[in-house]
Amino acid sequence: RPTQLGKLVAELVKGIPAPVSVKIRLGWTDSDRNASEVAKVVEEAGAAALTVHGRTREQRYSRAADWDAIAQIAAERSIPVIGNGDILTWYEAHERWQKSGVASIMVGRGALIKPWLFREIATRQAFEPTASERLAIYHDFAQRLKAHFRDDEKGRERAMRFLPWHFEFFCRYRPLSAPQWVAAASQHPLIQTRMPEEEGLSVLERLLRDPRPELHQELAGLLWAATDAPAAEAAALLLAERMPPVVGELGEVAVGH
Repeated sequence: RPTQLGKLVAELVKGIPAPVSVKIRLGWTDSDRNASEVAKVVEEAGAAALTVHGRTREQRYSRAADWDAIAQIAAERSIPVIGNGDILTWYEAHERWQKSGVASIMVGRGALIKPWLFREIATRQAFEPTASERLAIYHDFAQRLKAHFRDDEKGRERAMRFLPWHFEFFCRYRPLSAPQWVAAASQHPLIQTRMPEEEGLSVLERLLRDPRPELHQELAGLLWAATDAPAAEAAALLLAERMPPVVGELGEVAVGH
């Protein structure tokens, strides 16, 4: 309903001092793509910027984001257009940024899989932390949740609504700086690519790659309780003895979320 959206944006622009930005999809279905029309309405209503997620609502994550459609909208509009969809590595980010002509990019699932993705994009190089380093990052995150929600039973209950869910993404991390992945990314987004399990991984690495929700609950709990990163790692290794890590092909990365 572009007309109603335009009215809403216009009233927001009039009513608040902050710049108003809008995020849209390409449309509801492939047969009903109206993103160009909606983008025009949004700009004329006074929006300061527009983000375009290169998928329809019906499509969800079943296919790769359409960056050609994003590029078309960027070319049509005079306000900054921000592109969004399927960014997991710094080289994918810069390739899409350059080719589409967008003013900037937005990152979603890629940052949930590896929160340091922004560092990679800024420096134009991969940051590939070891399993120990990643567990330390996760421990730091758990302690920040504890500080935010408070270190009591109610705070823990609230934090556990988030932390195990994050492991559904964290467990999908893979180092992707090798030339084979750079080449593969030009053919198909890595976030949508099947990645077979590697051999010779450490116990801790296999534990962090384990996709089981029940294990994620256990990991979240030990990170909450651990006093520091070494204590968290020791507890994680004990968990690996109690719940031997499951290996195997994870399947496409972060499709179902």
